[in-house]
Amino acid sequence: MTIMKTFQDPFTGYDIGAEHLMATANGHLIKPQDPNLKSANGGDVAGWAGDLMTFYTDWRNSEEQYASGRAFCEAKLAKPGVTSSFGFSDLLEDADGYMIAQRVRSGQTIVEAITHCYDGGGGLRRFNDLFQQRWGTAENCKLAAHSVLTGSDATLGLARKQLIAFKGAMLPTALQNLPGGYDKLSDFEQGFVDAILARMGSESRSAASLKANHDDYLRQSAGGSAPR
Repeated sequence: MTIMKTFQDPFTGYDIGAEHLMATANGHLIKPQDPNLKSANGGDVAGWAGDLMTFYTDWRNSEEQYASGRAFCEAKLAKPGVTSSFGFSDLLEDADGYMIAQRVRSGQTIVEAITHCYDGGGGLRRFNDLFQQRWGTAENCKLAAHSVLTGSDATLGLARKQLIAFKGAMLPTALQNLPGGYDKLSDFEQGFVDAILARMGSESRSAASLKANHDDYLRQSAGGSAPR
């Protein structure tokens, strides 16, 4: 039996990694988000938080090219057409995994939740839905990113060791204690917020083309010509 590793997103045409998608959904199901939207916990690590830690490591290991964390985010974080450790497909998977978990928690089956995500209209506003339900405001988003990078949650701390320290980068908690380090870290965190807001804006502006792509996908499916 062939196990599907990737499939084409019917809205954007980008490849979705099934393993990362379902790991993200599972993480959010096992550990629901903190009621305080400014905080982060182990459930986030399976999705956006783990990707942000890995991306932070890449920034610190690329400091000669990108002294500004915000500039690094602007150039590489979830930017369509740009390959990075936190690519556009990663954010698609983070958003969809999060929303699948939310729907299952609200009473849908996993099949119903996934069907809504791809056969239904879930992908039309995935970034806006992720932002509104997970953070709500830009301030919360930035503070949650700071929690990911410096918070005392034990699972977050373990993840930082594995994804940052063991990869040869300075831990964010150490960076912020250096002269000017807090501002550098804050600059990186703001870059994360900027990237999320940019993807939301692009999604809203592209609503018609996303819907057209999805309509074409539905027509192909109904005609027996399954998309790649």
